[in-house]
Amino acid sequence: MPWAACWVLLEISCVAAPCCSITAAMAVATSLTSMIVPRMPFIASIESCATFWTARICVEISSVALAVWLASIFTSDATTAKPLPASPARAASMVALSASRLVWAAMLLMRLTTSPILLAVSEKPLTRSSVC
Repeated sequence: MPWAACWVLLEISCVAAPCCSITAAMAVATSLTSMIVPRMPFIASIESCATFWTARICVEISSVALAVWLASIFTSDATTAKPLPASPARAASMVALSASRLVWAAMLLMRLTTSPILLAVSEKPLTRSSVC
């Protein structure tokens, strides 16, 4: 066998083993992802609808969050007053304190709800660029 042929055979042998293992890994990955491929056109078709509704939900939740935040400002002012016992101001202050607790609980719940939505919206361009 000529020297050049031996050298090429040696080079091919060095590359053949890694290629075989890569081929096996690709076959496994292909079999695992092949079930997703038929669903991809459907996923793409609903993407714009999901984007629209996600934006609408964020707007609605943000407007409610603003209203809750404004309410918390007013209830904070009312609860810092020191009215006389058994006065209408005292009763109003107690109601405001209860409302304040509800407002803060609502704000916490809204943060827990909106954070994943806003995170999903912010990550969307990265997801789209990696899929296409």
